[in-house]
Amino acid sequence: MVIMQHVGGFIIGSRIFTPFGGAGVSIFLIVSGYGLALSFKKNELRNYWRKKFFRVFSPWLVVWLIASLLSRENFQWDSGLCKLFLISDSNWYLQYLLFCYLVFWVAHKFIYNYRWIFYAICFAIAFCFMKNIQAEQSLSFILGCLLAENSLFRNSIIKNQKLLLVISIFMAICSLVLKQLPWVRTTMETNIILQHSINLILKLSIGLSVVFGIGYCVKFMNMAITMFVSKISYELYLVHLFVVLGLCEYFDYMFIKLLFFFSCTLLFSCMLYRFDSRVLSKFN
Repeated sequence: MVIMQHVGGFIIGSRIFTPFGGAGVSIFLIVSGYGLALSFKKNELRNYWRKKFFRVFSPWLVVWLIASLLSRENFQWDSGLCKLFLISDSNWYLQYLLFCYLVFWVAHKFIYNYRWIFYAICFAIAFCFMKNIQAEQSLSFILGCLLAENSLFRNSIIKNQKLLLVISIFMAICSLVLKQLPWVRTTMETNIILQHSINLILKLSIGLSVVFGIGYCVKFMNMAITMFVSKISYELYLVHLFVVLGLCEYFDYMFIKLLFFFSCTLLFSCMLYRFDSRVLSKFN
């Protein structure tokens, strides 16, 4: 979904897939929170930051090095290092993911019994003070943690999956229509809370629609391909956005751009995943 948005925006020149990108990120954050909370039940915080470095930030280091070498004529050390250490907003997703990891670590390390109060405070901070693209994701990671920790909540969702699918689709359509109304668009330019609220509901509703709807599509899916893509999903994100999209500028024809984009994204992502796996096996 994220790749669809970037292909539409940067290669095809269309904004039609724009909501899909934010919805894809929302799913990714829900899964991240869910997996992290389950991991805590098994391993607590053992080797927490070391695991995060080798699984999340070492691939980013590799991609940053490649992207910097490819743009060496325009490379500037100050902006390049800010990008590497997630100080600039050029990699807003990893910047926000680091924020989520830090929130989770603080909550489980120091204030475990009051973690949900702490989550609520951090949600409010992200929603009110972060930029729109991050504020609209402020609920996703916490929702993933809640799904993992609260079995009653999780079972209730599974039991009412069909109803929640309909509600999610309805909310997504309503928020999308609402966002297109002229007076709402005008108000959103000055009212940041309204802007964050509509975008949060829109992206999260689309993401949840996919999550709830995927259960009805499993029998039509090639699970081998699905599992393969999910294994390299993080590498796909990094490679397509920070390496391959920039190289597409050297081609003039749309078909060649798309062929180059998808083939190189898949190839480089597989190579990076193999590298990541070897690094993890040595240091874990």
